[in-house]
Amino acid sequence: MKKTFKTNGKLLSQVFSSYSNTFDALCELINNSIQAKSKEIRIEVDLVDDDEPSPYLFTEYRIIDDGEGVSLSEFDRKILEIATDVKDDGKGIGRFAAFQIGSIVTLTQQPMMIK
Repeated sequence: MKKTFKTNGKLLSQVFSSYSNTFDALCELINNSIQAKSKEIRIEVDLVDDDEPSPYLFTEYRIIDDGEGVSLSEFDRKILEIATDVKDDGKGIGRFAAFQIGSIVTLTQQPMMIK
């Protein structure tokens, strides 16, 4: 099933100015986990192989939490519409912060496994 993002032009300019660096973007994504009432938040990163020339330090970031997910019936409105006001305590731009960190974003909904 193919899904696409939608935006609100009025709020979109805030998105581009809010995440000037990776730290701010990661903080916003962690804040999303906190707003989802997570009790466990795990951050995982995969380092670039020292033998591979790359301008980046990491190949992948993962933020894994046990917070309340978004129901499938609300997914399009709450996740795919960027810069909307669907959250009482947020701007609706947090997931956009992920694009400050990387070019591919994968959202999954599954039980958190703690080792």
